[in-house]
Amino acid sequence: MSRYLAIDLGSSSIKLARVDASSLQIDGARSRPFPEPSPSAIPGSFEIELDPIVAAVRELIAESLAETDDIEGIVWCSQMGGVVLLDAHGRPLGRYLSWRDRRTEEGTGARELARRYGTGGDEGSFLTTLRRVIPHDDLRRIGNELRPGSATALLAWLTITGQMPERAAGAATLGDVVIAQLCAAPCVTDPTCALGLLDLERFDWHHALFERLGFGAIAWPRLVRDGSSCGTIAVDGPGRGLPCWPAIGDHQASLIGVDLEPGELSINVSTGSQVSRIVERFEPRELQVRPYPGGRMLETITHLPAGRALQGLVDLFAELTRCETRESFDPWREIERLSREATPRGIEVDLTLHDGPTGHTGSIVGLTLENLSIGSIFAAAFDDMAARYERCALRLDPSRSWSRTVLSGGLPRRLTALRQAIERRLADRPLRAPESAEAALEGLARFARDRLDRPTTAGESRSLSP
Repeated sequence: MSRYLAIDLGSSSIKLARVDASSLQIDGARSRPFPEPSPSAIPGSFEIELDPIVAAVRELIAESLAETDDIEGIVWCSQMGGVVLLDAHGRPLGRYLSWRDRRTEEGTGARELARRYGTGGDEGSFLTTLRRVIPHDDLRRIGNELRPGSATALLAWLTITGQMPERAAGAATLGDVVIAQLCAAPCVTDPTCALGLLDLERFDWHHALFERLGFGAIAWPRLVRDGSSCGTIAVDGPGRGLPCWPAIGDHQASLIGVDLEPGELSINVSTGSQVSRIVERFEPRELQVRPYPGGRMLETITHLPAGRALQGLVDLFAELTRCETRESFDPWREIERLSREATPRGIEVDLTLHDGPTGHTGSIVGLTLENLSIGSIFAAAFDDMAARYERCALRLDPSRSWSRTVLSGGLPRRLTALRQAIERRLADRPLRAPESAEAALEGLARFARDRLDRPTTAGESRSLSP
């Protein structure tokens, strides 16, 4: 029996469970809230102290190991994007600049960036100016992954605004730094976590782009393919430790968890949603492309409206009920009931209530006294989501060659009308809907089963005690 601790460094919580790489069973799940951002005078910033993150992980590991002694190692997945700066010795310099950071959407630094690179025109935000500065071919080579909180955008902003710390000598992802802190080892990076940082043609850090943007002197961790351990955490004193493997991207872990295969189309619907497919090799396209375990690539369209946008409608319609004393009132249960038998009845909803690849403003049109109901509005919203997923699927695969659709995430399981709307749109292909409630942790169990090289020596270790 091969048992591992699986740790998911998520954006809302840090989860740990024990996983069996043979049976894929999960037990002993527990979690801690992910720390809140620290106050900052920088508009749009989202910075998080590292020590509470490391401490929470340390506590979760200690609690789990107190219940069992048959663990062989620790596998990880992590939120992607954002960056941690390092000094010349590989030690963190300050906070984790999260992928949720929005400072690059402000105008600060945009004029200087435009002046330095001679782009001219209306600068707009720093990010829009940066998109003009980076050659189109380079954008495609980093998988079109240039968003407000991407490491490339944040490092360019720090460089142009003169706020790059003098002692900054390196940079790494959140998962790499947390594991390195626990193992007292250098940071290493699995390619699946290097979002928007790799030249996918060469499958290496895009040093030429970093040089062009002014932070070419920043060193990056060694890239390791799946299967290579990166350090050891001592669990009860020197001499006995648990090997750790580098964190893989949480998006990829979730798709491994639902057993996505090449030739299948993935639609994942949760707080946000994504449409994705696995391909054998990188081809420059006007799509997001991310490394995937096993040397493959993931073509994807992310940040599509889903639970976050629906929650906006829920909050709107739930305002009246907040004055009531029914503490057990669940608006989602009511929406499931009301939308199950409803039809749009001429209502059209554009659920683009936040920035994404399909726009940044939404609408509700076609309302009349005869069709105005919560059920019909949500039925129209579900139709909009389903139509959007179909359009994205055809962007990924215009020939519609996928063999089967894999529908995952909590919302389709909870909302019958949403699931039915998606099924109607994609009725020409078989559909499977895994019941996985913890896809990322299940993905780590599969990853441990399929990808890991078992280490033969313990290597360096460090006690878990503070």
